Amino acid sequence: MTTAIPSGLGGTLGFAQETTYNTFVSPTDFIYFKKEAFEFKKTVVTSEAIMGGRTQLGSRRVVPAVAVDGSIELEVQERGMGLLFKNMLGSSVSSPTLLSGSAYQQVHALGNSISPMTFQVGRPDITGTLNSFSYTGCKCTDWTLGVAAGQIATLTLSLDGAGQSTSQTYAAPSYTNSGSPMHFAQGGLYLGGTTTTTSGTATRTGGTQLAGAGSTFAGAVKSINIKATNPMNTDRRTLGTTAKLNPLANAFVAITGDVEIEFSDLTTLYNVFAATPETSTAIEFSLTGSLISGSNYATVDVLLPKVYLDTDQTMVEGPDILTQKVAFTALYDGTNTPVQITYTSADSSL
Repeated sequence: MTTAIPSGLGGTLGFAQETTYNTFVSPTDFIYFKKEAFEFKKTVVTSEAIMGGRTQLGSRRVVPAVAVDGSIELEVQERGMGLLFKNMLGSSVSSPTLLSGSAYQQVHALGNSISPMTFQVGRPDITGTLNSFSYTGCKCTDWTLGVAAGQIATLTLSLDGAGQSTSQTYAAPSYTNSGSPMHFAQGGLYLGGTTTTTSGTATRTGGTQLAGAGSTFAGAVKSINIKATNPMNTDRRTLGTTAKLNPLANAFVAITGDVEIEFSDLTTLYNVFAATPETSTAIEFSLTGSLISGSNYATVDVLLPKVYLDTDQTMVEGPDILTQKVAFTALYDGTNTPVQITYTSADSSL
C-alpha cells in the first residue's frame, strides 16, 4: 500500500508508450501536472421488453461498450516532454540526436498516425491511500501549447482511451528528468522568412522577429497559442467485446492558433491578413531555457511554415494601447511539414 497526502496534493501522473493498442505498459515517464480529467465511461442499456409491469428489471441492464475520455494540463518544462510531443504529432522519432556534451535534440514532424499510450494516475483518498488508476489505449485527439504575459507556458492534451484498470501495480514516480518550467520571458516569436527542409528537419531563415531576448521588435507580444486536432474515428466497435478497436484517422488535421500583440503598424500583420489575393507567412514560436552544454540551451520550438491569417481584431476598446488579436490557420505548403516541434533537452531518450 502506498500512502500520500490525502488530497490532490498527493496526486501523481505517469505514462508510457504502448506496443499493442489497449495493452497496459507500466509507466516509465513521470511529469509534474496541473490537473487531469480521465473518466471511465460505460454505455448502459436496460431492456425495454414488456413484462406485465411498470418498471424495468435491474437484472436486464447490460453494459455493451466502454471507453475513456481524458485530458491533462501541464506546464511546459525543459525535460521529460519528448514522448508527449511524439504522440501529439505522430512523429517517427525513436530517440534523440546527440548535439554535444549532454545536449540532445528531438525533431518531431507531423506523421500519418497517432500512437497509443498508457497513463497511470495516482489518486489519494482521504485515508492517505494512493489508488492506482491506469488508462490504456490513449491517443491524443487535440493539443494546445501556448503562453500568456507573465505566466508559465502550458500544454493541454485531450485524450481518447479504451480501457481502465485499478488493479495494475502502482509505479512510484521518479522526477529526475523534470527540468525547470519554461515561461513568458523566455519566449520568442518570428514571422515570415523562408522555410527549407534538409535531412528531415525544417528551418526558417529571414523574416521579422516580433519578440525575443535582445530583439528590436514591432509591438509587444502579449500571448500566443498553437492548437492542433487529430480527427479519428474513436468509436470503432466490433461484435463480441465491450472494448473498441484502435481509432484511425478519418478527417484532415486542423492546425490553428492565435496571437495578441500591440498594434504597431499596418505592415507587420494587418496587411498580411487583408491582402488580395490572400498571402501566407510562416510563424515560429520558441521557448529558450537553461544552458545544457556548449552553446546548446533547453528549447521548445514550434515551426509553422505556411500560415494564413483568418481574423484581425484591431479596435479602440478604451483609452489603453491598441492590440491586435489575430487568429490563424496553418496548412501544408507541399514540401515542408505543416507543423514541427523541435525539443532540445538533456534527455538521452524519449
